[in-house]
Amino acid sequence: MNALKTGIDAQSQIITGEDPEALERLTTQYYDRYEPQGPEEIALIDDAISSDWLLRRLRKTGAQIWDRSSTEHAANLFKWGQKAEKYPLAAAFLDQQKAFERLQRRISAAERSLRARSPRPPQKGGPGAFAWQSSRGGAGDLVACQKRNSAASRTLISFKTNRNPRNWLCS
Repeated sequence: MNALKTGIDAQSQIITGEDPEALERLTTQYYDRYEPQGPEEIALIDDAISSDWLLRRLRKTGAQIWDRSSTEHAANLFKWGQKAEKYPLAAAFLDQQKAFERLQRRISAAERSLRARSPRPPQKGGPGAFAWQSSRGGAGDLVACQKRNSAASRTLISFKTNRNPRNWLCS
């Protein structure tokens, strides 16, 4: 997948220390699995990829906070001639409690976003199906989009808003 085809610009998503090829693989996996059609589906898949990538980054950040905090704590104990901490993880957590709380809020938000924007996989043994849920939920916002392939090779796309559902039958 290239950036022009998917809408994901790898360079704008990557920060120092991250592997651009990992984002490219993730993008390819999403596009190969769901094969989005049209700008709405592509936008939703791109949102899911961004949320998934951010979630992976935040989890790495959490591990790095633990490592840094415990290393600094151990170095300070050594510097002041104190013996090693009996509960080093507890000490690291207490030293960085506010950072962990902020990080958990970001992780929770990213998880909600990913769940809200990720399509469900196609039904086994049945026609292909996509379904998305938007977390926005304001009046008139797109709440769900479903695509089903019928036996007559037609696609029914349902856009349901908070106020009025709309259906289109495409050939």
